[in-house]
Amino acid sequence: MVTMNKIITVTLNPAIDRITSVPDFHVGAVQKADAAHVYPAGKGVNVARTLSCLGHDVIAIGVIGKGDVEFFETIRWSGVASDPAAGKILTDWIQTETPTRTNNTFLDPVRSTETHIREVIRTDEPFPLTRVEESLRQHCGKGDVVVFAGSLPTNATEDTLTCLIGLCRSMGARVILDSSGEALKNALTAGPDLIKPNVQELEEVVGHRFYTRGEIVAAARELARTYGIHHVLVSMGEEGAILVSDETEELPALQAVFMLRLSQKQLHTVGSGDAMVAAVAAVLAEDGKPRQMLIEGTAAGVANLLTEGPGIVSADKVKRLRDAVEVGEFH
Repeated sequence: MVTMNKIITVTLNPAIDRITSVPDFHVGAVQKADAAHVYPAGKGVNVARTLSCLGHDVIAIGVIGKGDVEFFETIRWSGVASDPAAGKILTDWIQTETPTRTNNTFLDPVRSTETHIREVIRTDEPFPLTRVEESLRQHCGKGDVVVFAGSLPTNATEDTLTCLIGLCRSMGARVILDSSGEALKNALTAGPDLIKPNVQELEEVVGHRFYTRGEIVAAARELARTYGIHHVLVSMGEEGAILVSDETEELPALQAVFMLRLSQKQLHTVGSGDAMVAAVAAVLAEDGKPRQMLIEGTAAGVANLLTEGPGIVSADKVKRLRDAVEVGEFH
């Protein structure tokens, strides 16, 4: 599907995701794995893959270790090779001497648990900020949607995201930010159009815990007002999602709840937030409304739960799941 506005994903700290199924997983024991799968990943890469699955063309920019570029090119067909309706993925990998990190996820189908180990790579190589800026200047234009998703590498400075978001905004693009911790905090001043923290990430930004949904809405509204953010989308896991939008002065919150109980025992949470962001980006690129963002985003996130592999969803399944998303107002 080709939209008038381009969708561009930017992954500054990509990863090679190794997902291993280990029945009855125990720490400190020698165990056998049922199966292992390896994917080119990182949040922005996952977002690009979901967009392709949903039939949208996308440009994927990423900072990749030069020895891993060939592997990351498999994003073009992983999960979508057999679907003629899949969108095209144009890749623009910025190659570095620093190898790409590896993340490990251990799935226990007996206990229905997931264990995540995230690698951190430290390097003296300078972060290639200028090359990322050049890539954005080449691909980005007025009305386009640029998704900055994931963490920052250790060699990036605290103002890296602020600079890049500011560049995109100066070219008339709309920016979605899905990050966490200090990277998210520092980038808010650049005024992204939409942010998608989960509840814990939002708590980290405001500096205190939430005990009610009303407190979540109040914090999202405050961020929207303070930084001029048009949409604050807070994902809440099994409890759905809340969206605060500036479409009216009162900033009404919309809450999405998935109404069906999932019968599948082993759910695949890795990439579900990224699938939500991808669907929201597609709606934003087509100038859709907040309610549509919530419905499409929630359906895509749930679809990822039902499919093995980060950001791999079935477009047909997303369409069927839409009817199970109930959206109401939260004042």
